[in-house]
Amino acid sequence: MPKRIFSELGGFQTGFWWGEDIDMWGRIALKYPIAYSSRVGAIYYQNIVNGAAYKIKPVEGHPLLETGKEVLRLGKVPSDLIMDFEEYLKFVEMCTAKHNAEAGERSLAFSLLMRNDFKLAYKKLLVSAILSTIIKNNFPEFSKYIFKSGIFAENMFNMQSKKYN
Repeated sequence: MPKRIFSELGGFQTGFWWGEDIDMWGRIALKYPIAYSSRVGAIYYQNIVNGAAYKIKPVEGHPLLETGKEVLRLGKVPSDLIMDFEEYLKFVEMCTAKHNAEAGERSLAFSLLMRNDFKLAYKKLLVSAILSTIIKNNFPEFSKYIFKSGIFAENMFNMQSKKYN
């Protein structure tokens, strides 16, 4: 990506420790054509001790949700992309709720479960995250058994979410 585009869009939003990269790519995609490939082109080390993926604390929201709602309100999303963009925002909202449920804050997850505009598949992933967190937190010895034996897939979200990206 040329530096001028990064500068033009104001760089990464500050004040967020989670999701600022997705927000930046979302803002780029709304203004410039981008290409997507599922081919692995980089190695991402997920075992970094201080990585954002390992922070287990609730987040206020995802920066792309704010950006996305604003550009929709201002009519800056091309009409042929509106439905896909709205669906992607729901996916991001679901990921935020899942993260918060794993951190012990389940209110967003419960509110999304009650909404009629959320796909059943997203709701299943949220229920899985809520249940696995409850089991791990309240029954640690039992959770070791059921997750190890495969009775309950601890990483069900990671396996399933690839289908919805």
